[in-house]
Amino acid sequence: MKKSLTLLWLVVFCFSAISKPNWPVTGEMAAVQVKSQSNLKEFRKYLDDFSKMDQYAKFFYIVHSPSEDLKNYEASLDDIQVNLYFGEKLSELVINSGLVDWLMRKIS
Repeated sequence: MKKSLTLLWLVVFCFSAISKPNWPVTGEMAAVQVKSQSNLKEFRKYLDDFSKMDQYAKFFYIVHSPSEDLKNYEASLDDIQVNLYFGEKLSELVINSGLVDWLMRKIS
């Protein structure tokens, strides 16, 4: 589990570098919450907190091991301001961004 959590943090670092939580061109900022595990109840609490934050244009909720209810909810989410990313999506971002070699060097 420890190695997979280390991998998660490295991928989140890559994601942050790629997505730029503060978009300098538009001046938009994003809130990012990273969890090793989470469920729908916890996500909804953070989503409620995000809805009260006017300074952020987007919300990224990144979870290594989501519960089934959170996975099912993600399939029905159509809010473009809210992004749920699970382990598989993070892996896809790393691969598509050409960061696999860099990531492998970091975890070895």
